[in-house]
Amino acid sequence: MLSQIETDFKDLWSKFQTEDKSNLKDDLNLLLGCLNAYPKEIKHFLSENNLKLKTIFHEKNFDFFYELISQSSESLPNLQPICMELMTYLVCTETELFRKIWITLIDVKLFSRKESEKKYLGFKLFLFCLNLIDEMNLNAVFNESLLLSDRLIENLVISFVNKQSNLNALSRDIIKELIDIVRVKEQKIKEISIGASLAIKAIKHVKNLHDLSDFVSPIVYILNDKGLVQYFDFLINDLTVQQIELLNNEKLDLVLENKEAGVVASSNGTHDEANEKFKLTEEQQLQAKTERYTLKQIWIINQILNLSKNSLTFQNEELIKNVLSYLSLHSYFNINMPKVDMGKSHDKNCYSQILVKNERVESHLR
Repeated sequence: MLSQIETDFKDLWSKFQTEDKSNLKDDLNLLLGCLNAYPKEIKHFLSENNLKLKTIFHEKNFDFFYELISQSSESLPNLQPICMELMTYLVCTETELFRKIWITLIDVKLFSRKESEKKYLGFKLFLFCLNLIDEMNLNAVFNESLLLSDRLIENLVISFVNKQSNLNALSRDIIKELIDIVRVKEQKIKEISIGASLAIKAIKHVKNLHDLSDFVSPIVYILNDKGLVQYFDFLINDLTVQQIELLNNEKLDLVLENKEAGVVASSNGTHDEANEKFKLTEEQQLQAKTERYTLKQIWIINQILNLSKNSLTFQNEELIKNVLSYLSLHSYFNINMPKVDMGKSHDKNCYSQILVKNERVESHLR
């Protein structure tokens, strides 16, 4: 049997050194399976026979690996065995190579395709690799690869919130599987919070925060201690600062538009026509814009309340104090804040920033 394996491996290496890479799947699957099951023994065997793995896992062969991965869409919802063996080997053994393959072949190349099955394949690969994460490969595989999958995560979020999407039902199944995986990882990995990181990444890809509630809320319930702190800080700092900047920009654009319209009307001598065109007064227009941000502020408050009611324990003493400080401060006081500067870092311990303040918001705060 060993002699047959040696022959198969040598044939595999010789084929990879030529331009013809057809009929490689069986031998490559054998190699990957052996490497995953007996890594030390197989690497020793390869070394004795002067068979270097970098000959196969070289960037010049990335097109071949892309086609290999892409063909797994034919067996969906299951991944082809060779695709699973490849991802297992990369995640568990060659994390730097995994990072290159994931970013260039999966997030960029696979998600440049329009076919729904290719995107669904990407989602399934994301779940498969996420399930293989442990404390040893956490940084390279999650922080530097999966979490940086901007195209993949954006497509997943869009498919999830858009009920007209061909992938809506499938994306909801993907999210359910993702939450099950995150539930396990939040308990096993304490160094960071995978759940909080993914929730924050997803939120950055939506305009209407309420659309993502069905995704974010179940994750909040299962966050570990670091995740609770990370998510709370994101809600009251990064997300709030971002939304304040957007609101200020929209208000400024509105003022400039109305001013420009007034100038045009004045030059044409058609003040009445301009006023008819812009039926809403500037104040009413500002109220309409503020209303949208009131809903966003209420969503942020509800997220904090969900976090408090369903996830906090007496062991989270510092976070409980911060949550209570934030809620009570904005319930009963009006805080005058300096203008937000997006170019400067803001104090993570400052809980006096708020997006919109009115009776509806105060009611939710209390």
